[in-house]
Amino acid sequence: MTLARPSSRRSFLGTVGAGAGSFALIHVIPRPAKGEAFEFPKKLHSIIEERIGGIDVNVGRIALDMPVIAETGLSVPIAFDIDSPMTENDYVERIMAFAPGNPEPILADYLIGPRAGLAAVSSRIRLARTQTVFAAARMSDGSRWGTSFNVEVTLGACAEIIFDADDKKHNERHIRRFGVPAPYVPGAH
Repeated sequence: MTLARPSSRRSFLGTVGAGAGSFALIHVIPRPAKGEAFEFPKKLHSIIEERIGGIDVNVGRIALDMPVIAETGLSVPIAFDIDSPMTENDYVERIMAFAPGNPEPILADYLIGPRAGLAAVSSRIRLARTQTVFAAARMSDGSRWGTSFNVEVTLGACAEIIFDADDKKHNERHIRRFGVPAPYVPGAH
């Protein structure tokens, strides 16, 4: 099998440039999350039940716009856009975002109403590591909508100690850094 060669350097560079441009559009530019079926992690069930009114969330009506790759988890842009007319009879009551891989899983919690005029919010959040971010919205009619978005974090925003479940490792690290065992604080590790 013989591959066709470009007829000139200019056509070769055009082909390579088009390929690089396509790669940039797919992998670098933030894009809205697709409404795919998802299951909330068990860690979030009690929070969602209490604040949204149930874990049976419909797919759709909410778009979550975030970068696919975040170079640092210290300040990651996030934007919510909910399909709602925002009238007195049909509006968004609450919008929430969750990151189950963070020490504190609630990223954002907004109470809005018909006077907001627009069912959209943008902010910045912190992410501890690469993970799936979940968003949910409760409407005035009681319906619940949600989506999820995978974000790859190059440099996490939270301290390494949070993810150590083993106190022995923490104590060894403390001895290496300070030369003495770590003081015991119940529930701190």
